[in-house]
Amino acid sequence: MPIPATCPECGDADISVVTVPPSEHAYDGWQTAIECDTCDERVFAAELE
Repeated sequence: MPIPATCPECGDADISVVTVPPSEHAYDGWQTAIECDTCDERVFAAELE
C-alpha cells in the first residue's frame, strides 16, 4: 500500500514521512513511518499493508 496523504488515525494532512532506525520499533531493519503533527501518532508503513 502506498503512503497515504493523510494520517490514517485522525485524517489530518499535517503529516511527515520519516525513516525510523531499528532501535525504535519491533520490525526488522529501518522502517518508513508517518508521524502526525496533530494527533502525535506514528504509523509504520508495515502496519498499512
